[in-house]
Amino acid sequence: MTTHLSVRDLPDAVTPGRVERTATHLIAALQALNGGADPIRVAVTGLNPHAGEGGMFGDEERDVVAPAIDTARAHVDHELATRLELAGPIPAEAAFRQAVAGRWDGVVAMMHDQATIASKLVDFGDAVNVTWGLPFVRTSVDHGVAYDAARAGTADESGMRAALRMAEKLIGPTT
Repeated sequence: MTTHLSVRDLPDAVTPGRVERTATHLIAALQALNGGADPIRVAVTGLNPHAGEGGMFGDEERDVVAPAIDTARAHVDHELATRLELAGPIPAEAAFRQAVAGRWDGVVAMMHDQATIASKLVDFGDAVNVTWGLPFVRTSVDHGVAYDAARAGTADESGMRAALRMAEKLIGPTT
């Protein structure tokens, strides 16, 4: 939901509009990837440890994240609503563990490192960064530009190949 941002600035960046937009973008991406036929299961993390633990560790989950999930759910079309599970706020460590186990098709993380730590542990080198909401498909490697590896002659092209494969999937069949 956020990109590179100071932890000090995170609570102000967690807004209903950003949470809803991010969830909507992820749902659209998952629809594009699965052809629109399969159920879509998305977890939304909390910002605070243990998703706020009922207000003990912050109120962003109760005041911002949960209402934004409800709004996003209410704005999907009827056909999609019958096959969408949009749940949260869920503690980040639980959401990503469950996603790896197959419970979730995607996870909306509140902060950059919630998502990238999990992604790089599970799929480093083949994870793909997708920027959704643009008028074109944009994918890139998820590990950065790796100038140091290119300079040393040790760069591995598998991340770029994964990004290109993802772009092909998102574009769909061409004639």
